[in-house]
Amino acid sequence: LIPHFDKIAPHSEKLFAHFKILIPHVPKVAAHADALMPFLEKEGWDTVLPYVDHIAPYIDELAPHAEYLLDDEVYDKLIDRIPVFAPYIGNLVPVVDKLAPLLPVLVPYIDAIPLSVQREFLKSKSACRTL
Repeated sequence: LIPHFDKIAPHSEKLFAHFKILIPHVPKVAAHADALMPFLEKEGWDTVLPYVDHIAPYIDELAPHAEYLLDDEVYDKLIDRIPVFAPYIGNLVPVVDKLAPLLPVLVPYIDAIPLSVQREFLKSKSACRTL
């Protein structure tokens, strides 16, 4: 994390608020700091940090796809949905390679799917695999 200290420092208050959640995951998060920092710098700290427990175990698989998450249209839609999909991220990880390149195409249609339907879909491992 040290090489990214200048980028992290302005967000220190947000980080300290979630310090207890972050500490066990620092080695994993640090290993992917280069991929994750631009994502977090887009003011995703408040949204992402409370869900670090859900996301950190899969960070090795997710970090290589950070570039897709940074697409402006994708980012703006997905960042608001982190509370919805974070608990089910383990279900999505097996298909993340297939899903990530499609995000810029799929995300504009997310609003058409009711949140309750999105949650039910995410709960189902088999539904996620059929993607």
